[in-house]
Amino acid sequence: MTSSLPSVGPLFWLMVVFFGLLLYVVLDGYDLGVGILVLFERQEQHRKEMIEIIATSWDGNESWLLLVMIGLFAGFPQAYGTLLPALYIPVILMLLSLIFRGVSFEFRSQASRSWGLAFAVGSLIASFCQGAIFGSLISGIPVKDGHFAGTPFSFLHGLSLLTGGLFVCFYCLTGASWLNDKTDGTLAASAKQKGRFLTLVVAILLIVTMILAPLASPVFGGAFSTKSLFVLGATILALISLGITWYSLKRLNNVAPFIFAAGALTLALMSLLVINYPYLVPPSMTFWQAASPRNTVDFLLIAVGFCIPVTLGYNAFAYVVFRGKFSLPEQKKV
Repeated sequence: MTSSLPSVGPLFWLMVVFFGLLLYVVLDGYDLGVGILVLFERQEQHRKEMIEIIATSWDGNESWLLLVMIGLFAGFPQAYGTLLPALYIPVILMLLSLIFRGVSFEFRSQASRSWGLAFAVGSLIASFCQGAIFGSLISGIPVKDGHFAGTPFSFLHGLSLLTGGLFVCFYCLTGASWLNDKTDGTLAASAKQKGRFLTLVVAILLIVTMILAPLASPVFGGAFSTKSLFVLGATILALISLGITWYSLKRLNNVAPFIFAAGALTLALMSLLVINYPYLVPPSMTFWQAASPRNTVDFLLIAVGFCIPVTLGYNAFAYVVFRGKFSLPEQKKV
């Protein structure tokens, strides 16, 4: 006898995609932020050190983006097919920028300084595009007869520009906090100064975003709904985390500022995701409607159950091996 109860597989798979997205934004966010901060560093020795610091972990960090993309493609193909035409421009620019960053890593150590600038610009474009994608999703995707009904530039509007700027500043903050933990001397002092300034900028942008995003969303609901209470609570906690980040950047030279900055970023991201829940293509398609057949989702959950621990183990191993303060090889005492 066949059960009439719906499969909970799509909900679990959605949690897997969200989990991968959170890890990607936090982990790759800080190395994107370090890359952007290269633009504002005058000393060539510091720029070289900043790039070398993130060279040890950036490829593992970006592996979580693959989980997100594959998760949407395999688990929610109808949503994937609708969203991609709506976001062709920011997605392609983001992917090209990430590829360009990888190329810059190799050429930066062998060729001219201009590759360091290319690496920084690629980091900036990728960060902004990621934020713009979130802003576009929150404001809604025009759909007609199951297909995207807008223009290639429909993603570009006030809210997407705001969230693009928020992501850039948030990534720079986590990047500065990471440098504060991994370096000493004048580079660490510069990271502290930039981080404290960025904390204030992020706090302002976060408040403005969390006011405008619910107003722009076609699926948010009432002012006293469960989602609104969650967004309000998460925003307050994120601001508290930012306050602790600002305070600890002045007094601590360890990982604590990064943890609180990453916590604020996580809370902000969760708020943006909750605004659209349960819609993947607001306001026309929920994740239940977009999910693959039950057998496909169940198989994906089994497969990813083996892959996620391996990826987590690889990330953890890289961070353990390269723990502690960083110095360039030529700076080490023989």
